[in-house]
Amino acid sequence: MVSNHLRTTWSLIDEISGKRTSYSTSKIKRKDSTKINSTNELMHEWKTYFEELLNVKTNINLNTQAIPPAPEDLPINQGPITINEVEQAIKQLKDGKSPGIDYSITPEVLKYGGRWIMNQLCNICNEIYNNQQTPKQFNTNIIIPIPKKGDKTLTTNYRGISLMVMLGIKRTDKIKNNTIYETIKEEPLTQTIQRRQLRFIGHCLRRNTNEFINMYALYTPKSGHGTRKRGRPRLNYPDYVARLINNDTPPTIEEIRKTAVNREEGRKIVVACKPKLFAVE
Repeated sequence: MVSNHLRTTWSLIDEISGKRTSYSTSKIKRKDSTKINSTNELMHEWKTYFEELLNVKTNINLNTQAIPPAPEDLPINQGPITINEVEQAIKQLKDGKSPGIDYSITPEVLKYGGRWIMNQLCNICNEIYNNQQTPKQFNTNIIIPIPKKGDKTLTTNYRGISLMVMLGIKRTDKIKNNTIYETIKEEPLTQTIQRRQLRFIGHCLRRNTNEFINMYALYTPKSGHGTRKRGRPRLNYPDYVARLINNDTPPTIEEIRKTAVNREEGRKIVVACKPKLFAVE
């Protein structure tokens, strides 16, 4: 609640000081530059614009030969979705995302709502999986027009961002995709990149402490410097490493360095990619 109040306060300060200009959608005109007289007309104009923008006609020949089926099926478990699969999918949600038409259901609610919410979500996923039908709310997004450069009274100078229902962001797809990855012994590209990042971090920290590459690896952005500049890390170093290894509690710099120096322990962490908290002997 406090963070929301602070965000609102600074938004008002930016508008008053002229650092940010607010654009009123009530000034939007039609394509022929005629004035829009009512809210219903404005909504219809936005609807028409985004329908034309998003529903692009394709040149793909639908008469092409279909992809032949696989010669054999993979040994993938097609049983009910388990609570562990749901839990792993929820952990991959990013905090701070705006909800859609489900309003107060944010990623934080699903992550920290306890076992009861986890069970309810598992039941919903299994209901969708068994009936092969998703609720209408899961397929409905709120489109927010964001102004681009140019005349702000024209809809063509706006792009849309979608606020999706938090419970319906491909949750069942993500669960089943994880099962497929485990079965065929392949890993997602994101996980491969994480392994390489951890391996590079270990390489940097095994260098001498006075070398630039070691100091660069331990760089932590200082707070209180205003707006984050392009290229500056979004997280401090321990928090970033904790996110890579899926830990809730960030390790200290000394713990990270000690683990990196021990090549055997560092290799275990890279291979596991979901290790426990850095152990301190």
